Amino acid sequence: MKRSVSGSSAPSPATKRSRTVESTPEPAVSFPRFRNGSIEIIVSEKDERYQYQLHRSTLEESSGWFRTSIRDTVSKLPRPAPGEVVRLCYVLEKANEEEEPMLVYKKTLGVHFRNGAGSWVTLDADMEADQHREDDQEVTGEADPTPRFKKEPRTHASRDDLTSPTLQEADRESETPELTTERFETYNNLFLTFCNLPPLLSRTSISDALSQTESLICLATIYSSFATIRSHVGNLLSEHRQALYTSIAENPFRWVKVGVALESSTIFTEAVIHLAGMWPLCPWLQPERSSSIPPKVLDLVVAKAKALANKRAKVDRELFLGTGVMNGREIIRPSSSSSFSSSSNGYVVDANFLETWTAVQIFRDWLAQSISAARASRSEHVAPYYRLLRKGGNAYLPYEEVLKVLEALPIDDGSDVGTWQGLAEDLTRLKKRASGVVKHICKNNLMLSEQTTGIEYLTCTEVGMEDLPWFHG
Repeated sequence: MKRSVSGSSAPSPATKRSRTVESTPEPAVSFPRFRNGSIEIIVSEKDERYQYQLHRSTLEESSGWFRTSIRDTVSKLPRPAPGEVVRLCYVLEKANEEEEPMLVYKKTLGVHFRNGAGSWVTLDADMEADQHREDDQEVTGEADPTPRFKKEPRTHASRDDLTSPTLQEADRESETPELTTERFETYNNLFLTFCNLPPLLSRTSISDALSQTESLICLATIYSSFATIRSHVGNLLSEHRQALYTSIAENPFRWVKVGVALESSTIFTEAVIHLAGMWPLCPWLQPERSSSIPPKVLDLVVAKAKALANKRAKVDRELFLGTGVMNGREIIRPSSSSSFSSSSNGYVVDANFLETWTAVQIFRDWLAQSISAARASRSEHVAPYYRLLRKGGNAYLPYEEVLKVLEALPIDDGSDVGTWQGLAEDLTRLKKRASGVVKHICKNNLMLSEQTTGIEYLTCTEVGMEDLPWFHG
């Protein structure tokens, strides 16, 4: 079943009717059959047949493959006289059952020249009458009514459906490949970009647009035409806005390759941030699946993931070093002495700060339990834990619950210890410090809000211009 795409106002794919003679003195700008185009391209699918008539200069500028093929072919032919143009025919076919079908040069359609009226005229005498009939039809303004994707039985006997006997012969000799509708649409999109027209990518489904983009990238690889498709495809994908970023979050493995092919820093950066955050649990980075990622990109993802792991380790250490502070010095343990004393290592010890010390231990215990619980879960992603620390306040260890725990402790030494009058201040100080410690690791560098999508890994990875692989060959 053919995939539905939007954009009905875009130029339609090739019609089945072929024209040899063109009567308008001005170059036509109607895709897919430019009246003075000298290259015929046939894409067939079972009983369907689609023909394109494109300019040689357009193909040579848009595709390295066509540039080489056309110039090599023409160089082997007799040099045409001034004003004459060699017309060529390319047909999509399979070399064998194992390979994908691709365009191949089939026949030379003859040498043509422009007459006084601006029409293409073939030098083949037996085609002259047919050309005049076609020329008359064009002058009267009668257009080919064949609609897009109209299916008609394929025939080889009718000359009206072929450009010339030479083309008819070339087509009869070629085996029709077993194409899918998606493949035809991909070729049509490729030729649209050649003519500086937007491809027919879905504007309603980002999933369909991704599949169409991947298919177009495959053809651009074969026909060396990345420079032609990049701006068109990139602009259309950006129209999906939030849906695009959501799709990247769902499948960064596919999108990172799209980002490289289109040289899109936005798509590439978004995908790398996701992949680095998921590592080493990301299923797309397993050896059997990561082989399709360019080695430099895979190395970048792993390097970013390791850098992120080092950041986390430093943050965890800093969090566990947090304690109570009095007069600018940290408290590490309670003391039975009621007087202040300073040890040689600079720590302050005072029995009156037992409550603060106890609050610190509860805070550290919560940190340890939270990290252990996150790592024991199926995902092992600990970003929600760091985001709670960043938020602070009653997001975790609310004052009332901590107070209940501390009030249950059996402390009765005749002092004020156990009244927990300074607990609220102690918790506020500890949480404020923790929020500052995790600030940089909780930064979100995505275009997508991690809170609304439930992303459970860190998204603080920095991807700079120096990380873009196309800047390094």
